[in-house]
Amino acid sequence: MLVTRNGEIVHRRGYGSTSGRPITSQTRLSFASVTKQFAAMCAAMLIEEGRRDPDEKVSHYSLGLKLPMKGRELRVKDLPWHTRGLTNFIHSKEQESIAEFKQEHGLQYLNNSTHAQWLATMNLRRAPGQEFEYTNSGYVLLVMCYWFGLSR
Repeated sequence: MLVTRNGEIVHRRGYGSTSGRPITSQTRLSFASVTKQFAAMCAAMLIEEGRRDPDEKVSHYSLGLKLPMKGRELRVKDLPWHTRGLTNFIHSKEQESIAEFKQEHGLQYLNNSTHAQWLATMNLRRAPGQEFEYTNSGYVLLVMCYWFGLSR
């Protein structure tokens, strides 16, 4: 939990446990369904404030990541609108690919950066902006565009 007032941290503490270990303010937790709405809301707030352009190319924020292209380049608005054409890491075929990627790179788990690197190895299912298809993978890139890109 993090509580701020006027930009100052007034409370920072972890609660509960995960895998038998206590959660602290430094514990890394998996990006899951409970956090997706926060990522989307943060993106919407930054767009509303004029701090982010939904038509910006994802490559502008992806810190050198070479994402696959099909048709036009992936744009930020494709991520929360689920029109990105990315593979969905939930499916068994993709889980096998992730397991191979982790083994090849000596990883126990994927964080946002390594997940994005894995996504860059996968072909797009279709050109971005063409068709709605809910996938979880876009949230990883959305976080990169809006969180890591804040320092730009």
